[in-house]
Amino acid sequence: MRLRAIRRVSWIAACISLLTPLKAQQTNDWMTLTQQATVLINQGRFADAMPIARQALAVAKRAYTTQSLQYALSLNGIGYLELATGDLASAQTDLESAAVMVQAAAGKNSVQAMTPLANLGNLYLQQAQLQSANPTLQKSLLGKAETALREVLSIAEANFKGADVNLSPPLQALAQVLCAEQKFTEAIQVEQRLLTIARANLPADNPLILKTRADLATTILASGDTSTALSQLKAVLVDAKRILPVGDSFTAAVQDIINQISEGP
Repeated sequence: MRLRAIRRVSWIAACISLLTPLKAQQTNDWMTLTQQATVLINQGRFADAMPIARQALAVAKRAYTTQSLQYALSLNGIGYLELATGDLASAQTDLESAAVMVQAAAGKNSVQAMTPLANLGNLYLQQAQLQSANPTLQKSLLGKAETALREVLSIAEANFKGADVNLSPPLQALAQVLCAEQKFTEAIQVEQRLLTIARANLPADNPLILKTRADLATTILASGDTSTALSQLKAVLVDAKRILPVGDSFTAAVQDIINQISEGP
């Protein structure tokens, strides 16, 4: 049981500020549309965001070229919206194209290249989750998700060092896929690294540290090490009761897992 959902990577992910300066009006038109779509996406208004995202793509095609970074980022935005609304086939076509195009336009290890690759990894993971009746295909899709997300992490590590918080999203996404593949030894290592980053950047009593500890414990539990997992979850529960409000849902979830472990099969 996972206690924290993996965050989706934003479809633009602050790439706007990293663009090379261009003609002011062209840049303003594209950026304005992109920002409008991003606001709607952040509000979960995907249907409203799609026509604006398509306008941004049209502006990028007209004002720049289909090989430009602006066009690639807009195509990634449309792919993200298709993914969010369940159109996985269209999302795959657009995100695979966007991933190649962003790397060609901005560089293989550019920060901008992380976003479409992260979306692509999430797409393959969602596709895999729909293939429980076909283990061979499911395994293949999980492998593709792992490859994409390892590439995201590699780019992040080329741009951010040590315990930089920007390393957390790609680590979280990779841990999720590794767990789905039952590669628990490496998943535990990744989540231990996440905990190190959280502790380096947050106050000791921050709830996110509690949730990161709980995720690590549940992965240890999934690996079959019940004793270690139970010990860690009990420690999390003590701190959750001290830090979080009475009746908090996280505390209740941790208690529920502990009860299930204690009761046994």
